Amino acid sequence: MRTMSLRLKILISLFFAMGVVIILLSWRSYSSQKNILLEGAYEQVVRLGTLQAESISDWIKNRQDIIKSVEVAEVGQVETALGQAQNAGDFQLVYFGRDDGKVFDSDPALDLSSIDPRTRSWYQETKLQGKEKITKPYLDAATNSLVITITRPVENGVIGGDISIQSLISGISKMSLPADGMAILLHNDGSLIAARDRWASLNQASELDNDLNSEQLRQVKNGQELHSFYLEKEQRNKLLWAVNIPNTDWDLILILDKDTLEAPLILPTISRHATK
Repeated sequence: MRTMSLRLKILISLFFAMGVVIILLSWRSYSSQKNILLEGAYEQVVRLGTLQAESISDWIKNRQDIIKSVEVAEVGQVETALGQAQNAGDFQLVYFGRDDGKVFDSDPALDLSSIDPRTRSWYQETKLQGKEKITKPYLDAATNSLVITITRPVENGVIGGDISIQSLISGISKMSLPADGMAILLHNDGSLIAARDRWASLNQASELDNDLNSEQLRQVKNGQELHSFYLEKEQRNKLLWAVNIPNTDWDLILILDKDTLEAPLILPTISRHATK
């Protein structure tokens, strides 16, 4: 009995030691694989996010350049110049508000004679700031789509152009990201410009999570790693990375599901060491 008891103790000690080794090896392997996985996800997110941000920035800059190119000094050629700009940039409407209150536009069928541009915010803000301006996206009643107005001051007034950003929104909602990821586009005041279908009806980022605020975004913009946070609306752990859209008040936010990303690591790691 003493011999059996001793053997049993040895076996128990051996199995315990093996169990500890398996757990340590599993944890070490898991940690290593997790770091590799996170680094790979980070690199992919940065690449996709940077490309998308540059694409949006280029799209806007091209339209700004078109507005810059409009010449309104030549009498009798103003409407022609505005029409050419509309066609070149696929604007809904391009117009010129003069300091004397007169307004010209690119659509011959449209009568804006009753409008005094000097009373409009796009005119007043552009004149006040004395530089090009992109308005915050707003809903166009006629097309039911989000539109921005691009303006620039000239010597005797302000030139502006209205253009839909629906193509930008569509591109963001269709971004293919790992780990059930999604992209959202935010204005720096926290308003939601574009998001995946199930979040598209929301107005503010705070409706997704109170932590999605300007202070947190400043900390993670162009960060060197994915930032962990808990998304209250879905009650799930997420990984976040953000980048500013150059020359705009917009931020592109990429969000991955943390549990989905890490799920493939757990069981394979444990079973691999348990079968050795």
